[in-house]
Amino acid sequence: MVVKGIESKVYLGTLFDSILFKDVVRRYRVRFSQKIYELSLYLINNYSSKFSFNKLWDILDFNSIATLQNYICFLEEAYIFYPLNRF
Repeated sequence: MVVKGIESKVYLGTLFDSILFKDVVRRYRVRFSQKIYELSLYLINNYSSKFSFNKLWDILDFNSIATLQNYICFLEEAYIFYPLNRF
């Protein structure tokens, strides 16, 4: 599918980057924009998988779990990601 001369995958990638960097990184003044980008890509690529903060912290090599939790909250507030709690 082509949208005004642009492939849909390219368009969606550009839209995702724009929302992430213009909405989330700029609004919350995220210092480690590469880390939040890696987190969002991991969550999108594993959208139906269970996760824990400790597992994500270990896989993505974050400095602290609190930072990871904050980044997930930022992604939630931008409607990029919505976790479903187990209970």
